Amino acid sequence: MAWRIIQQPNGLYARFSEVVDDVTHYDMTYAEVVEVCCEYMGRNDAPSKVENANRRTERYNEAIRIIREIHGAEMATVRHTQMTQPAGQ
Repeated sequence: MAWRIIQQPNGLYARFSEVVDDVTHYDMTYAEVVEVCCEYMGRNDAPSKVENANRRTERYNEAIRIIREIHGAEMATVRHTQMTQPAGQ
């Protein structure tokens, strides 16, 4: 699969695309991220993809590292800022 769900430091969820090596969705609640997953997989499988993000918290740091490598330090800082502050700020 060319994307994964990551849990953000602010407790919300993001979708990281391995196609563009960047975050395509962020600041999603559990319900919102399950709906995004349902677009690509069955409703029964979507919650397990989100739970995998909860178990694999290192995915956030890995995503920021990839963004830094591909898009540069400035973009990595922008994405980190977006995903660490409370939603809507």
